[in-house]
Amino acid sequence: MVRIYFPRTMEELADYDFILLASVDMGFFTPRQATWMYRGIAEEGLGGMNTRSVHSMSSAWGGPWMNSILSDAFPNDAAAVVNSVEYQVETFAIGPLVVNDREGIPPIVLPFRESIENVIHVKGVLTVPRPGSTIYTWVKSGLSFGGDSRPGHTAHLFSWTYQNATTFTAMDRVIEDFWKSDGNPFSMDIASNVIWHSAGRELPKNPLEVHALRDLFRQFNFRESSIVSMFEFAENFGANTRGIYSDLEAIDERKSAADREYLRGDFEPSYEGMKALLEDLKELESDAVKLKNTALAWVFLIEWLSVSATLLACGVMLWHLMIRRGVYREVGVTRLS
Repeated sequence: MVRIYFPRTMEELADYDFILLASVDMGFFTPRQATWMYRGIAEEGLGGMNTRSVHSMSSAWGGPWMNSILSDAFPNDAAAVVNSVEYQVETFAIGPLVVNDREGIPPIVLPFRESIENVIHVKGVLTVPRPGSTIYTWVKSGLSFGGDSRPGHTAHLFSWTYQNATTFTAMDRVIEDFWKSDGNPFSMDIASNVIWHSAGRELPKNPLEVHALRDLFRQFNFRESSIVSMFEFAENFGANTRGIYSDLEAIDERKSAADREYLRGDFEPSYEGMKALLEDLKELESDAVKLKNTALAWVFLIEWLSVSATLLACGVMLWHLMIRRGVYREVGVTRLS
């Protein structure tokens, strides 16, 4: 997969904005590829993030990352982690999440503090933030190492500026609760903030509104999918959906405009547009239900007539056979003697 999809030239790699190294085994990358990624960060200013500290509690994976030039570009001191006593005996940092509320740090996690602090428990590989790192969250694990860490707290998510770039390290994996929507309702918001900040984009002024906007996108996709399924069901019974499909296409065009506003960072007009679109989609949903009911009217009528006719026929037969006994005649009594 790496051989097929990794950029073929340094120029192609530099066209990207962000590099995510999620629990990576450096054995799959050639020294040239590692050097390209390092140059992309250091020289071209690509944003980056590596997860699970030194990627593994096994030195077979942690060692190659520590020895790679690429690890120099990230705020976690890989050598300090790998050479620590705790790493040698495979000690994990486990505990509740604590959000850094220090004034002046970028609002990557802080806007969601009330909903996630001490609620989410984290388990990850020990970290050692390099001098100059900005820590956004800790794990209250009872363990503490170098860098800007509180006593008894291990840095969980932190960043620093490396030459022309901003890079992040997270102590846990992207499949853990902190990064999954079913474990952390603001996981997508935090991940987006990491990418935007690392790529040099301005963070949202109202992050909770952006969270609500993403929820509107999810609602729209779900409701549109339900309406299309209803159209297809009605078409199976001969309904003419041409006109209502035209209305849906017009709504989709406006949805594309809201998508573009979101991608440009114009969150407020995108939010207002999506609210209006959901109202229009609600009206279209009512029209779709009427169309389905009209298409099924003859089906309902035929079913009613069939059931009524069957009931009537059964009733007549029951009357003749069990009540009137018209087809019965008495049988004479016989005796053996």
